[in-house]
Amino acid sequence: MAEAEQENAADGRHPDADPAERFGRGDPAGESHEHPGDPAGDERGIDELIEIAEEIPDQLGLSEGLAALRATAGREGLSVTVNMHGMLVHLDIGEAALELGPDALAAEISRLSTEAGTQALHQGLRAVRAGCVPAVATAVEDALALDDVPEPAPTPDQEAPHEPEPAPVARRRAPVEEQDDGGFVLKPVKD
Repeated sequence: MAEAEQENAADGRHPDADPAERFGRGDPAGESHEHPGDPAGDERGIDELIEIAEEIPDQLGLSEGLAALRATAGREGLSVTVNMHGMLVHLDIGEAALELGPDALAAEISRLSTEAGTQALHQGLRAVRAGCVPAVATAVEDALALDDVPEPAPTPDQEAPHEPEPAPVARRRAPVEEQDDGGFVLKPVKD
């Protein structure tokens, strides 16, 4: 380092000298000749750009709107609500759903969560289209690669009639012992 200072002193340059004197004044703001069309050619100052960026959320409310999006899918005795990220935020399980059994119930919750998540993404995409320039909306749409809005899967009540199945064998449930903790309870997530 001392050698560099001695070399600069020998050349008549002081290390604290004005950089503009050492490296040249450069192009005036907004007149960059090296990269035409470069964002550096924007004549607005940094303070003005920051002010514009701070106003965008107030004007659009897009972020809050996307955070508040919820979609619900359900069938008899079962309702699943997810946010735009697909996170389960509410689950209602009725007696009819409990009769499905654990494996079928888990599969149905998973299917309904996927259905509701896709609906929430479509709602979010509509919000992005409304709140952003078309280029941004197209980029988001391409990144998500969503198909058209899915039709909800038919529930057993909506399916086409077919031969009746034999009546299920009546089984009696084993008595449930009372527990102090009140059992398993799902509560809505609060943002």
